[in-house]
Order: sequence, then structure tokens, then C-alpha cells
Amino acid sequence: MSRVIVVGGGLAGLATAYFLGQRAEVTVLEAAPRAGGKLLTEARDGFLLEGGPDAFVTYKPAALELCRELGLELLETLPARPRSLVLDRGRLTPVPEGLMGVIPSRWLPMAMTPLLSWTGKLRMLADLWLPARRESSEESLAEFLRRRLGGEIVERLADPLLAGIYGAPADCLSSRCLFPRLLALEEKHRSLIVGVLRQPARARGPEMLGLRSGMSGLAEALQSRVNGRLKVRQRVEQVLPGQVRVGGEWIQADSVVLATPAPESARLLGPGALSEQLTGIAYQKVATVALGFHRRQVIHPLDSHGFVVPTRQAGLISACTWSSSKFPGRVPASCVLLRAYVRNPQESDEELAGAVVQELRPLLKLIGEPLLTRVFRWENPVYRVGHGELVSELDRQAPPGLFLTGSAYRGVGVPDVIEQARSTAERVRGFPASLDKLPG
Repeated sequence: MSRVIVVGGGLAGLATAYFLGQRAEVTVLEAAPRAGGKLLTEARDGFLLEGGPDAFVTYKPAALELCRELGLELLETLPARPRSLVLDRGRLTPVPEGLMGVIPSRWLPMAMTPLLSWTGKLRMLADLWLPARRESSEESLAEFLRRRLGGEIVERLADPLLAGIYGAPADCLSSRCLFPRLLALEEKHRSLIVGVLRQPARARGPEMLGLRSGMSGLAEALQSRVNGRLKVRQRVEQVLPGQVRVGGEWIQADSVVLATPAPESARLLGPGALSEQLTGIAYQKVATVALGFHRRQVIHPLDSHGFVVPTRQAGLISACTWSSSKFPGRVPASCVLLRAYVRNPQESDEELAGAVVQELRPLLKLIGEPLLTRVFRWENPVYRVGHGELVSELDRQAPPGLFLTGSAYRGVGVPDVIEQARSTAERVRGFPASLDKLPG
């Protein structure tokens, strides 16, 4: 049985250890006092707060399959129509129904939306006749969508919807890494709209799910399956192929999995080509600001799941989820819970919460001050143009027995990280056999 050390006890590290199961002797080392990373749920004064992701999509099956395997109680989102809004020219305007990602699949909602001018709507329809692009060079997500659907749909729909998820304006994001399915639609069908309309009907079911106990429940379930092989407050000082140094002592292993953020992985590996490539992965500081109010303090009906904000608009907030309208059981009776997202926060927690309240006040007609505030701060990877080539180079340069996994590489969502962990576990299990095939 091979010995594996997993550095990092977030979702990526815990899931990798879980998928390795009993086929390897696994030790997970986590520097923080708790495992789970961004899967952080807090119960405070009757409010259930999510510090990181509050749900996962179901069209990527990895998270749903794992939660079912672990016996976790799934939670569907509450019905809402419209489901989400866009802050457009000072007003909260419904996102048109029938969008498949950002591609329209229903004509009437797009024809009726005030988000786009008639010129913008006609430009969008040009996708039906435009030829497919033949050049192999990568486009940013904005360049790709602007070429197919026009500038208005990028600025008023795609940019706010996607920037809130991926942490950067659409002009910076890699189309190849984040939306390979859209590129495949153009290659196969020429038109994105035609490609979406020709997609087979999906089985009916929720598009997004949370957990009854909060997303920490997933981390706790994985931790319980690791069976005492997780060690917290263990700050790894250095990593070499087949060994890690903790507390000045070297621990030997057959394989080492780095499930830490890319900058931390670069620090652990020390100077070298692999570390230089890792530092090329961009990160952005973000904050989520949870705000609890009495229902009577919020005049807005909160009849949606929240709103997103175009990056071209000045202000702190990039999006705001109305958590109490999205999931049941998140608040005390007669209360509501809001969760705002801020990119590149500079203020202290108290200043940031106050500034977010002031920005939300005219939009939601807030009265008075919140009952509860809580600020969570993170650093998230940003998949810029060229990210795919960078990750491929990392794979080529990683020495035998060293494996990289996590949100920095092949997907930032919960299902993406879980699928990468499964793949990493398979590669770790096959590592000794793969050595036999190396030349020489």
C-alpha cells in the first residue's frame, strides 16, 4: 500500500483523500485550525450563514453524486420568478427567462426585456448567420460573446452574470477554460443559438442544490470518512518529490498531493520553473458580507434570489444573494438574510459592512441598521486568457509523484473541484505503474 500525503484540507484535499479510500495510506495536513476551506457555515442568533459557496449546480454531476454517496440531505432552492435581477441604470431589472448560461433559448423573453435595445436584440440574432471562427488563437470570454452576440448582451447580461461567479470582468476571462461547451457549439453548429436549440432536453429537476445543514456539511462528512488521518494546525514548510517538511522534520511518502492555493504551492516548492508557473495564476481578493434584518426593515419584496451588477458600474457590490429567499430555514421568524459580494475589498470589516449597507439602502429600501453582520474574506483564482496553456505546462513540469489539484486549475465550482479530486486520486493510484512505463 502506497503512502500519500495530501497538503491542504479544503474541499480539494478532503475529496482527494476520500476518493483514495483504503487503497492508500493517506495523511491530510492542514495549516488552519479547521478543515473545509471555503466550505464554511456558521449559525449565529438563528441565522445560518455561508461564508463561501452556498450551493452547487446539478448539470455537472460530481457534487450531486458525492453528496448522495455521503448520505447528505439536499435542499432545493425556493421558487422565484424572476430568479435573478440585474442592476441596470439604477434599477433592478429581471434577467430574461430561458437563458442557457448566457445564450438565449426563448424568443419572447429576449424580445420583451428592457435590458437590451432593439438594435442590441437584432445584433444578437446575427449569430444565426455569422460564420464560425477558424483562427486557433484564444479569445477572452467577452471577445467571443461580443463576436457572436454583440456588445450589448456582453455588457448588460454576460458580464454581470459571469463576473459575479468568476471574480473578474468578462474581458479578462478565458473562454477556452471556463466555457469550452460554448466553443464546441460554435464548432459543431456554427451558431450558438442554433446549437442551444438543438441540445437534447434535460431531465426535469433542480438546476441548483444546497445542503440542509449548510455547505460545511459536505466538508464534515468527508472529514469523518478520512478516519483520523486529517491533522490540523500542521503548517508544511517545504515540499520535495516524495517528502514534506513539518516542524523541521521530513516525512517520507510515495506521492504528495498539493491541494493548496497556487501561491502557497509555489512557496512550498521553493524556487524553480514549476513555482514560476504557479505564480502566473492570478488571484483576486473577495469578501462576502452577510447582513441580517427584521423583515419590516426591508421594503423591497425580495421576490427573487438576488441581483448582479455590471462591472462598468461604479460601486462596491458585484452581486447580492437574498439568502432567505433562496433557501428555507436560513433565518429566524420574520427576518431576512442578505449576502453581498465585494471584489478587492480595502476596508476593515466594520467599514466594509457599513459601506455595503449604504449601497443597498436605496435599492432595497432598507430601514435602520442590520441585526447581524459578518464578513468573510477569501482569495479566489481568476482564469485569464492563456490559463489552459499554463495548466498544461504545469502538468509537464510536475516531477513524478507530485500532483496538483484544486480550484486554481480546471474549474472553480464545487463540482469542478470534486471532479478534479476524483481524477487526481486515480492518477495517484496509478503512479507506481506509470513509472514502469517511463523511458530508461
